[in-house]
Amino acid sequence: MKKLGIKVYFNESVQKIQKANNQLIVSTASDLKVETDYIVDATGRIPNVDDLDLEAAGVKYNKRGIVVDNHLQTSVSHIYASGDVIDKQIPKLTPTATFESNYLANRLLGENPESIKYPTIASVVFTLPRIAQVGLSTADIENKKESYVIKEIPFGSRLRFQTKNEPDAEATLIFDQNSYLVGASVYGDEAPELINVLAMIIGMKLTQEDLSKAILAFPSQTIGLISMMAPYLRKFK
Repeated sequence: MKKLGIKVYFNESVQKIQKANNQLIVSTASDLKVETDYIVDATGRIPNVDDLDLEAAGVKYNKRGIVVDNHLQTSVSHIYASGDVIDKQIPKLTPTATFESNYLANRLLGENPESIKYPTIASVVFTLPRIAQVGLSTADIENKKESYVIKEIPFGSRLRFQTKNEPDAEATLIFDQNSYLVGASVYGDEAPELINVLAMIIGMKLTQEDLSKAILAFPSQTIGLISMMAPYLRKFK
């Protein structure tokens, strides 16, 4: 992004937006002022609960959404909630909403009395090129890097990836002390597809032995990345 001339300001809090001479001026708490032609508000999702009259039903909620327990049960015992409307720490994504709804259907049918347990969740920013992340990030382990091994794989100029004409495409992989993959970030056009494979490797704690039992399509981006990361992965369970 910097190569394209894009300026990124971190840890800024927008205080006001003003219009002047056909320009928009964004002012932050640190007195930073940025002049621009357009502003895109991408600060997240706001739960649409205003017209549900939750107070009348006795359902507790806050600005982040409806409060639920680890069974997706609200403060009213016979009312449950799932999806973007609930207050939760995990990403508010379509796949997580689907996962919650499937869990809730099974629970209400009496097939699953256990509390909800979320799997490893991958997320993607659909920019050009795309950016995807799953598990731990380098920011998560900033103060405990000695407990992990970080490997950066610039795959854009290797193997099958050369056909994508993305020499800057790369993956950052994080392994724990037992050589299990615990986090991954992918930068490149194929990031949404590759991150799904990495999410499975993390969630199922797959080893070199596990991956060697699969015969994957060749040539493909998936087998290309796996072959480059395999030497760092734990050999056996």
